Amino acid sequence: MSEDILKRAKSLIQIPSHWSLIIEDYCQPNESAGYTLLSWADEEQNEGISMQLDPKGRLTKLSQERKEEKTDTKPLSDVDIKIIAEQFLLSHYPDALRALTLNVNEKLENKYRFEYVQFVMNLPLPNSGCFIEVSLTGDILEFHYYGVKKEPATPTNIISKEQVLTEIKRTLDFNLVLSTIYAHTYNVKEQGLQLIYEPNPSVLNYRADVFPPTLTINHEEEIPPQYVTLPQQANLNENKKWSIVELIGITDEMEVIREVDMGEEKGVVWQDRNWEEKDRDRTVEGFISRQTEGTVKAIISKNCGKLNSFIWFKERSGNLSLNREQCLQKAIEFIQKTIPNYREHLLLLAPDISEDEEVRKHESFIFHIKNKNGIPMHLEMLMVVVNCQTGLIDQYSGPSLEVEQLSELPLEPVLSKEEAENLFLSHLDVNLAWTIDYDSKDVDYILTYEACNKKTKTAISGIHAITGEVISYRE
Repeated sequence: MSEDILKRAKSLIQIPSHWSLIIEDYCQPNESAGYTLLSWADEEQNEGISMQLDPKGRLTKLSQERKEEKTDTKPLSDVDIKIIAEQFLLSHYPDALRALTLNVNEKLENKYRFEYVQFVMNLPLPNSGCFIEVSLTGDILEFHYYGVKKEPATPTNIISKEQVLTEIKRTLDFNLVLSTIYAHTYNVKEQGLQLIYEPNPSVLNYRADVFPPTLTINHEEEIPPQYVTLPQQANLNENKKWSIVELIGITDEMEVIREVDMGEEKGVVWQDRNWEEKDRDRTVEGFISRQTEGTVKAIISKNCGKLNSFIWFKERSGNLSLNREQCLQKAIEFIQKTIPNYREHLLLLAPDISEDEEVRKHESFIFHIKNKNGIPMHLEMLMVVVNCQTGLIDQYSGPSLEVEQLSELPLEPVLSKEEAENLFLSHLDVNLAWTIDYDSKDVDYILTYEACNKKTKTAISGIHAITGEVISYRE
């Protein structure tokens, strides 16, 4: 790597002298594009700075992770912090504010977030401009520069919003689901596990230049999930309490090399006691290899000590040759040990019939979650990966909900589907918006109508099946 690039990077931000350069990589996806990625961190890798520079040495990304220290320094005013953000932007892109306009000025818990974007037809262009996050004391915490995009052409014919609303009323359906609703994401009175009517399709975005109104995503091609019957429960000693190391399969030859505080969870990493690190490679691939090679990583709940997930990066081989049915039995046994009484809430997803039938080293099993009435849990699943050669579990990702939580809610809705639909439509509006066109090679953006709440102008996630509350995203 060019010493000039490294020198340039160090001139952009003050890096503590005791921090080490852990990533020094250059990527060139094609002849006209490329970037340099650099990262520094302290010895424990609890604090760090990462930055990305384009081929001309211009900063395109910056991220700082620092421990919050108590200080007597008085927080800056929102005006001063905004000035710091704009000065930082202009120091790297002097002409940026000629094309970009402030679109977001938001105070978060311990920082401010600013987004400067391009506007066309008085509508913001996604992934244009930049965002900047500044601490209350004026430090730049995050910076991402997307650049000034080619302005999309305005469609010559734009259908009316009434035509779109009529199409939504004609085709809209609802699914009854369980969903965990968080107050920091949605405008709700109470957060937690809720029984809701979710609109189907869930993403109501329509092309603004096509009649009859056409969704930007073809939901007709989506295949509903297919499930298969679970085998009988294994005959296990129900009184035995399995430890974390027993469930994961940690051996006496391994030791804990790292623990990470993750808030309500903790991460634990094991490795062989006699592990020897290979030559230090500062590429991203080399960094990932150092962080994972020969290790076992687990995430554990700090409150109850429950095993939430783990993965073996350390290779294990054996003389077995288990088929999928035999591996499924191993997976069921493991689930019984790890989360007893959860089996009745599991729906085993059928394997993809297009999968290669040749002998595999692993068999993966994905389960969806349901309550006792068969109502599915939205975006919740359990995964177990079984090693066909050893019969051991090489990867596990458990559910976020306890068995008791699935029984706390009423099993039946108070509102009918028709009542939920009427509530949804009474709060529904559609607004024009630019959307990134991922399917076209020639056009970067398309003009769309996006469904939203009349009041908040944000998407409606669903209707509370008990209270009738309209659940919309926060503004």
